[in-house]
Amino acid sequence: MPTPRAWYEYVLSEEGQEILCRGNGVSALGQIPGSLLPPTSFLTHDMRELAERAHFYYDLLDLSA
Repeated sequence: MPTPRAWYEYVLSEEGQEILCRGNGVSALGQIPGSLLPPTSFLTHDMRELAERAHFYYDLLDLSA
């Protein structure tokens, strides 16, 4: 039986992304054959900034960090 890591590595590979995104999804790897194009208003975020603000969202949701 494959390990969870092996599954994620496959799903995130070009081959896996082509299968999963074909005709119904945008690939995080960019333009993969058969995948949809990202929307023109595609947003990116600074992960460091999000990590710094995470505690605020955890507090709002009453979750522990």
